[in-house]
Amino acid sequence: MPGIAKTRRTIAEKAVLEMEEAGIYKPQYDRIIDVYALAFEQYYKLLKEFRIEDYKSRSPLALSLENLRKDVLAYSVQLGLTPTGLKKITGEKMGRKKQSKLEKALKRIES
Repeated sequence: MPGIAKTRRTIAEKAVLEMEEAGIYKPQYDRIIDVYALAFEQYYKLLKEFRIEDYKSRSPLALSLENLRKDVLAYSVQLGLTPTGLKKITGEKMGRKKQSKLEKALKRIES
């Protein structure tokens, strides 16, 4: 199983793949995907330098990590890479396909 995508390129590729699988990817999203990937890459780089003492002292590194984490989460929601974000985009719950009125009517006739 491949590891976690940690470079800007691999993060962006994975985001595009996940969005394609969900049926929500459009090339117009590439710029925001790039910003998302850059923020995620910076987060991973800072995380390598992080020590628990940084968190306890609320160092600039800890504050930067917290801000990047919030940014990555916000971008993830906007791009539909979280269940909440996907639901906002598609109006559907994960794993369930929204039925049209015609499909509902046909099911009633079959029953």
